[in-house]
Amino acid sequence: MINKLIDSQVLKRIDEVAKRYDISSFKYIFNSKKTDYKNLVHLDKYRNKKGIYIFEVDKEVVYIGCAHSVNKVRQGLRDRLKQYYSNRSATFIKKHKLFASISEALVYVLVTDNIEKKQIMFDESFFIGALEPKYNY
Repeated sequence: MINKLIDSQVLKRIDEVAKRYDISSFKYIFNSKKTDYKNLVHLDKYRNKKGIYIFEVDKEVVYIGCAHSVNKVRQGLRDRLKQYYSNRSATFIKKHKLFASISEALVYVLVTDNIEKKQIMFDESFFIGALEPKYNY
């Protein structure tokens, strides 16, 4: 997941933080045309789950985000990931320049049921600081 040189202590800390989560990955294919929701079924396993997601393009981490709340309005990681498929409006693409320029990405999903909101947000910030994804700045 990491293609740049990172201090061994930071790498060790990344590994320690990641061990708190269940990790999975999948290939994300972006389509600027109408969203085909049948292809989003694989996201259902992330419904009502909290955690962190990491987008990687050409072996470079380009974006890190999180879903730290689950309630009636927010369905957790599923809804956060689904928005990248469906919100292809000019405003969204302008805000998230990453999605205007790529067609596919490898996504790592770190899922938890028992980590508090503040800790998830702290872990997301740690990953952003350690991996320096270009689209988080």
